[in-house]
Amino acid sequence: MLQPNDRIDDYVVDSMMDINAAHERYRVTAPDGSTLMLDVLPVSSVGLTDRIRAANLIGLNHPNVRMIHDVVELEDTPGLISDIPNGKTLREWMAEPNATLRDSLLFRGIASGIAFGQERGLLHLELRPGTVGVHEGPNGVPVAQIEGLGIASIIFAAMTDNLGGSVSKGGLSEPRHAAPEAIRKPHLADSRADMYSLGCILYELLTGKHPFAGLSYYDCYGAKRDETYAAVSEVNPAAGPMLSEIVTHLLRAEPDARIPSAKALLERLDQIQPPLAAARPPTHDHPLADVDKAQLLSGSYIVPPDADNAARNAWTMYAVAVVVGLA
Repeated sequence: MLQPNDRIDDYVVDSMMDINAAHERYRVTAPDGSTLMLDVLPVSSVGLTDRIRAANLIGLNHPNVRMIHDVVELEDTPGLISDIPNGKTLREWMAEPNATLRDSLLFRGIASGIAFGQERGLLHLELRPGTVGVHEGPNGVPVAQIEGLGIASIIFAAMTDNLGGSVSKGGLSEPRHAAPEAIRKPHLADSRADMYSLGCILYELLTGKHPFAGLSYYDCYGAKRDETYAAVSEVNPAAGPMLSEIVTHLLRAEPDARIPSAKALLERLDQIQPPLAAARPPTHDHPLADVDKAQLLSGSYIVPPDADNAARNAWTMYAVAVVVGLA
């Protein structure tokens, strides 16, 4: 754990912002005096920092992607330097009683960010409400901003190639929004896995719950493989048949059967009349309006706490298996 006044390359630590199973985040001062965020990744692997630097992620500029300004190293552990988030995560935003798609085009922004990455050969593989930020844009309109674009795929590849790698804290991620193939062998997943994650997010935005809510890790994987979930049209008829069909195609178990790219998804969304922004029912009728915020933020509304822990533990076991060459 870093302490105030510790120096990491050209940056000086000011204070800790957050620490959990996925990251350590610190407020740091840059050489020019600006205040930025240092996000220490939960993995250590020889050469991993160099791989991230070589991926041309630094300076990528898109309104729906959080920019990485620099990559530093802490004893074989990479750290990402980026702007300090000035809003909430999508998970927190969804817990607000006034969260509606009519207030914003959040999902279209998320898809635009993924399309930007896909055009450059970048995968996300950890796309979920917790890795999407929401901040206030012009005229008070919420804007979605993806964090971590390109990082997870580099980590999985490095862990597969370098048996000296290790996983710290609680593992790399949690698999509730991951495609079936990304849960089984994430180092072999491609851009179609991100399309599945987009489907999970759109389902939540339209219905107020995860398509596989309440299932254990193993039951969730089986339901994904068998495509067993309630259709959007059943949970929220107001969403309309076109959006329900889009979600169905995004959540196909077979990658070849999904909408192939975020660009193609955006084209499908543009065909919807009325527009996507008007598809969700009024806030007071939405399931999230009656859910305790703390309960939702803890994850217990989507997956019971014990099942959520099991999912994290299973994901960590898989990551370790990749490192030692068992998976």
